Amino acid sequence: MEINIIPFDYRTKIPTVSGVYFFLTKDNKTILYIGSTNNLRWRVNTHTQFRETTNLAWLECKENIRKLERDLIRSYKPKYNIRNGNQFLLYSLGRKREKELLARFNKKVLDKQNNL
Repeated sequence: MEINIIPFDYRTKIPTVSGVYFFLTKDNKTILYIGSTNNLRWRVNTHTQFRETTNLAWLECKENIRKLERDLIRSYKPKYNIRNGNQFLLYSLGRKREKELLARFNKKVLDKQNNL
């Protein structure tokens, strides 16, 4: 399997094949998100929330796409992939909304601990 990397602005040039895709930081050192799809071009173009992303990478593959995605997420632990049960979901909140949510979550955790 060959990894292809292009600037995020050229995402319409990605082929319409199945595979696993990666949103990367400008220096290509950090993977922000990993996803998989049966149509790379269509799926990647639906993502608009990656402000930090300047590069995009993908692996074309026809079989075991979901398993490969899951294994890569477990290995790299990207910032925007969060786990919900056995499913990994995209974590996409604005900074202000993220802080509000974390504050409420922390308050619930503290309240729960105080009630024990």
